Amino acid sequence: MLSISELLATLKSIISLQELKLHNVLKVISENLLTESVMPTTALPVLQTLDLQANIQFCSGFLNGVEVLALVELDIECNSTNEAGDTPLFMTSAFMIGISRIVPHDPYNIFSVLHQKGKLWISLQSNQTGAFCWILVPEVNDGPTLERTLQKLADMPSVHSTERLEIGFSKDTHRKVIGEVWAYLFKHLNKVSSLDLGTYPVPHILQILYCNAKGALEAQKQGKEVSVSLPSLETITITTSLTLCILVDMIAKL
Repeated sequence: MLSISELLATLKSIISLQELKLHNVLKVISENLLTESVMPTTALPVLQTLDLQANIQFCSGFLNGVEVLALVELDIECNSTNEAGDTPLFMTSAFMIGISRIVPHDPYNIFSVLHQKGKLWISLQSNQTGAFCWILVPEVNDGPTLERTLQKLADMPSVHSTERLEIGFSKDTHRKVIGEVWAYLFKHLNKVSSLDLGTYPVPHILQILYCNAKGALEAQKQGKEVSVSLPSLETITITTSLTLCILVDMIAKL
């Protein structure tokens, strides 16, 4: 069975490689997750498109073992890690470290995160350069893993230019993410002017925005300074009119 290190060694000699697609060609046991490629070992200087479909162990090892500077399109679909269910937090952390390293560094305008049927979908788009990232992480159902993933995304400089933020979580999923995590995300997204909350408006998000704005007004009256969450926000959108009553009830309780 070809290991990650052997694959990287093979690719190292193909310096003119511009597009790479790997779809379920390798399997990596969990013991090899971080032992084979702690530091980048293979430079792919002109690679523009990377398409991976494999288990999260392989994706993590590969992403942490390559260095790409010209990447424009990144498409990653991770398969389930095992039959037991949820992806362990340490696996997701290693995977997100690799993502933050390799993701195209162009400033992104649109940042979407959707959780559906136990899978986490992440999409990043740049209107200026055409850079695009599409990432699927399987079996992300527990709060700590969701929160850690959102925090790692917030730390990526390329998302700090986001103008449109789309969040598509179910009611049950939102209950697993504490308000402080959303506050941390918003702290890094000062240019967001449009916030799309999908089919379910999030109590934590609305409360954070309301309390922050209220605190800023009170501080301003007292001549003090306070940071404002999403200071450029102009619109909040929900997908269906059926949830308007939920939104009104939430606002009334603030």
